[in-house]
Amino acid sequence: MEFSITDESSLFPVNAITQADWREAFIRLLDNLLEKQMQFTFEREEVCKKIAFRLQDWIDINTKQEGEFGRESYEAFDRKIPIRTKNAKLLFVSEVRDFLFLQKDLAEEAGMELDAFVQTLYFPSEMSEMSGKKGLKDLLTTHSNEKVNVNTARKEVLVVLFTGQEQAVEDFTIRVLAYRENPDNEDKLESLGWLETIKKDTSQNVSWQASMFQSASNYYSVKVSGITPKGTKQALAFLVRSKVNGKGKMTTTYREMYVPEN
Repeated sequence: MEFSITDESSLFPVNAITQADWREAFIRLLDNLLEKQMQFTFEREEVCKKIAFRLQDWIDINTKQEGEFGRESYEAFDRKIPIRTKNAKLLFVSEVRDFLFLQKDLAEEAGMELDAFVQTLYFPSEMSEMSGKKGLKDLLTTHSNEKVNVNTARKEVLVVLFTGQEQAVEDFTIRVLAYRENPDNEDKLESLGWLETIKKDTSQNVSWQASMFQSASNYYSVKVSGITPKGTKQALAFLVRSKVNGKGKMTTTYREMYVPEN
């Protein structure tokens, strides 16, 4: 039996991209994923903006196209009736993969086959030339309070939540990772003030929105995989940690048992 716990608060809350600051951070995340595949910055930036605005239209509850890059419907590949946007929050990250498969025109703009386009963004680790690289499958969450825990966030997420000159942001992110991993700083991580401490110590012109961060985790997912007489099965549950009468409590928000795909 295999057992794993994921800190969902360490991941990028994709449903938050209906807010401008989160959408801009998502564009930077997409840009980082496509950087090796699209060398021309201007074209890459436009493709990333189109993905972000279209996904915002897919998620938001209104049926109005978001700016010049948004889209509320798509031509279906095998039927005459167009596919309408969901206009509701995503329940699972896999819905992003399904959304990307509708972006055939953007794959063409990127000079890529649709399958390669989706794979580069969603699960690049399965491509031999990008082995070990994380994609949207690894970096997004649909279960959160739309804040990221600065103390556990993955580097690929942190680096897009800071703004400033590219090299300054990269250097600052590395310092953040080093600071929080230093045992001597453990008692200083309970608030977000230590970010300002690093900024003052380094004099780097980097900024961030404090409302996008928190200093604790409260959303988790648990996955259990095992072999039964009927074959391999997996169980998935999403948990929320809260306090009731001063005591910690874990609440299950979703759970399912399923047979994993080959």
